[in-house]
Amino acid sequence: MNILIQNIKFIKKDNLDLNILNNNFKIKSDQNIDFVKINKNLKLLYIGNIFFDKTKNYKSLKDLILFEFKKSKSKKYFINKIKNLLDGRYLMILIDEKKISGSLFVDKYGRFECFYHKKNNKFEIASNLSLFNTLPSSQGYDQLGLGHLLSNYSSRPAKKSTIYKNVHRLGVGEIINFKNNITSIEQIKFKALKTKNLKEEDLNKYGELFIKALKRYGSKHVNVVYLSSGWDSTSILAGLVHIYGSKKVKAVIGRMNNSKRSKVLNPFEIKKAKKIANYFKVSLDIVDFDYSKKIPKISEKLKNKMKSCCVYAGTMNNHGLLANYVKDNYDDRAAIFCGEISDGVHNLGFSQFTSIFHSSKNFREYSDKMMSYFYGPTFLKIFENNNQDTDQIYNLFKSLNKNLKFDNYKFKTREERRLKLLSSFFLTNKRLPLVSNTDDKIFTKKGKKIHYQNMKNIYLKEASKKIRSNTVYSWYIHLYNSFHWQGSTVSTLTLTSELFNQNMQMPFYDIKLQDFLSIMPENFGRGLDFNPTKYPLKWTLKNKIDYPFNLQAGPHAYVYDTNPSFNLAVETFNYSAFAPYFREILSKHPYRKILSKKIFNLKYIDNIVKKYVNGIEINGEELAVLRPLCFLFFIGIY
Repeated sequence: MNILIQNIKFIKKDNLDLNILNNNFKIKSDQNIDFVKINKNLKLLYIGNIFFDKTKNYKSLKDLILFEFKKSKSKKYFINKIKNLLDGRYLMILIDEKKISGSLFVDKYGRFECFYHKKNNKFEIASNLSLFNTLPSSQGYDQLGLGHLLSNYSSRPAKKSTIYKNVHRLGVGEIINFKNNITSIEQIKFKALKTKNLKEEDLNKYGELFIKALKRYGSKHVNVVYLSSGWDSTSILAGLVHIYGSKKVKAVIGRMNNSKRSKVLNPFEIKKAKKIANYFKVSLDIVDFDYSKKIPKISEKLKNKMKSCCVYAGTMNNHGLLANYVKDNYDDRAAIFCGEISDGVHNLGFSQFTSIFHSSKNFREYSDKMMSYFYGPTFLKIFENNNQDTDQIYNLFKSLNKNLKFDNYKFKTREERRLKLLSSFFLTNKRLPLVSNTDDKIFTKKGKKIHYQNMKNIYLKEASKKIRSNTVYSWYIHLYNSFHWQGSTVSTLTLTSELFNQNMQMPFYDIKLQDFLSIMPENFGRGLDFNPTKYPLKWTLKNKIDYPFNLQAGPHAYVYDTNPSFNLAVETFNYSAFAPYFREILSKHPYRKILSKKIFNLKYIDNIVKKYVNGIEINGEELAVLRPLCFLFFIGIY
């Protein structure tokens, strides 16, 4: 068997194309593919960015791999151990030269993109779709992938899917085994961690893990933070200044202007970020996200990158402008940071002060905690026993959302009830328990049934069987990797940085931090207790790191913080420079060529598009349908 590693220079970074044909493994990469020879027959090839803690047992990656292989009972055990020890974004291939076979896997959270497909007995695996020798759409379009993209806020198919038939992505914890072809897709079973009754002194551990994570991903030369005015990015800024000093830390922020009539959309964020940067004596550069008059030239370059990775969202422009600015103003030694995924891992995504609008910011924060409560252990027990209608918090949110329909039927088993709760969280945009999908007008009646049943079976069924009140947080955090964390707001950060030869560091992906937050109990800011949202992070800022708490007063970030009728999406899709392009594209009804009339309610979509093309302002639930359609065809398909 021949294994040929060629350093072929592609335009994009971290591209990997592994062709498996006739007992030959041909690997093309624009980076050197390193390897560790484990024994006479086995090699472990790897590419990407890898971080780990050095110990007495291993002071290098090679030491770690050899040490853990000797201890391992099986190949699958070894791979799982590696994934749990190595932070970062990487791909590895365990090659057996004697058996002429291999096993391919990526990092624990599936951050390294891996696409695969088969046509005419030829198999291809690649880090993006542009590398395939076969056109991804050659076998048609996948309705399940399109359904999730068009009905869910993530603007991307869920983790294992693409929008193309028979073109898949490697799921979280999956391994591709191959010999002459792909012989199997093996799944490492997820072992949920149990919540513990932590005490305040345990918060010291969180603080140590947070600071250690920043050290691990940071640079002695310069560290650049994508700054907002929220807790996540400002905590990273504070932590980096604590470690490296203010001279080694820089900040950049976007000033948003989506239309002539709206002007600056995030004035409160800019003002607050300036004060925080001044407090830490850190320079703050402002990058204009001005879409009021013209589409930025950089969009064309970004579109190709997003298309190749099946991402369809306007966040590519904001993140692309920041990445391009950093490329032009800092050298390759800079470490780039952002605070993404912190909301999900700390408080299940409910930390944006938007659950209930109120003049009191403190009450708005508590309303976020009420939403977190619905997916915690206390409410799970109530829900399992069909007693949710006796819960006052649940009834409060139902009364505030009278326009929504809630399912009110009895389930035969607790497993069915848990499946419904998981579906409410991951498959609906409102994310309230028992919200009905009967109003999801984008699907036909038959399409609705097929779509939601398939999504449940592929992503949620195992969790519904195994989830319990003491593992609920661990399961939700794990499942986030197949949904929101691989979606538009997170993936565009990584992909745009990669496009400009940078590595985006997200400290809240740190494995040990994730484990701590998986065992963190409800009364640490996730339930109806009086501890704040992101309690361990705020405790760390108060007790371990210098931080100006007084500067977090006032409106959060955007115009809608003081004017709830204001909507960012309304400005973008109706009044920005993008709007004429979107109208022109959709006037040709391109979606009718790829959407099945059995699955999608094309007449409903046509009606929205007709109004939009004729210049009528689209908002509300119709805008939720229009938004992903616009970017799907603006970015483009194969």
